[in-house]
Amino acid sequence: TEDEISRAATLTFVNVFIVSLVLTVFDYISSIYRIRRPVKRILSFTDELASGHFGAQLPENSSIFTNEFDIITHNLNRLSLELGSMEALRTDFIANISHEIRTPLAVIQNYIQLILLDDSLSEEKRREYLEAMLSSSKRLSSLVSNILRLSKLEKQEIFRKDERFSLSDELAECVISFESRIEEKRLELDADIAEDVMVTSDRELLDIVWNNLISNAVKFTEDGGKISIALRQEEGKCTVTVSDSGVGMGEDEIRHIFDKFYQGESGHKREGNGLGLALVRRIADILSLDLKVESTKGRGSVFTVTLTNP
Repeated sequence: TEDEISRAATLTFVNVFIVSLVLTVFDYISSIYRIRRPVKRILSFTDELASGHFGAQLPENSSIFTNEFDIITHNLNRLSLELGSMEALRTDFIANISHEIRTPLAVIQNYIQLILLDDSLSEEKRREYLEAMLSSSKRLSSLVSNILRLSKLEKQEIFRKDERFSLSDELAECVISFESRIEEKRLELDADIAEDVMVTSDRELLDIVWNNLISNAVKFTEDGGKISIALRQEEGKCTVTVSDSGVGMGEDEIRHIFDKFYQGESGHKREGNGLGLALVRRIADILSLDLKVESTKGRGSVFTVTLTNP
């Protein structure tokens, strides 16, 4: 009958409405747990990062069932750790650079005061103070130059400029530039440089590499010790080896020698600023050089640089 049909239709409508309402409520509650809560947690976490609280971590899903929010959470945690590391490096960099700049400036300031205020200074003392000021100003200039170089290299503002040149001549000229320091420390020099070795690379960047490696060999070798510089050419490769009989390094030092401002436990910290090997490492990356170091505490170090397909 029509009444039965009407009641059935009404009942069906009510049932559909109730089911729809239940499903809607269920979907709403489910969305709170599946979407809104994760989104709210992620937004709160990003606010923490924006406020500078680097290194914080979101709890991650440890089950085998994951969704897009779990992936986002994992990536945000990785980002947080990376930002924390970068912040630590930035803080260390500022602290180190402040110290490195303050030391030579203090030396220069003190000696200027002594020279200007003490009329009784002998000519010998006056010359000694001026030489100390010159040494400190050179150290400060070297520090600034290395910081600018390293900054440009890390920002990829310096691009390699390849040219064909004699690596033998470049290496020999670099060794000669250290002749006075080698003689001053009475070091035995063994230079075994193959002749007529031609390469195609960035001459200026390679010169920075050789200067830093030889400078370190001279610096960390005690008076009367020995340093060796060798150039070998094999099929498709050129290998430059700089070795010394100096203080050497332990395993922990080797792991950090290419870090900015790291100067190890050698006792020669005052002679450098800890940026030389960081420059060498960055240049090696840019020029695709194979850079290796071997060292034993108290027995010296060996740095090997290989140019492939020169």
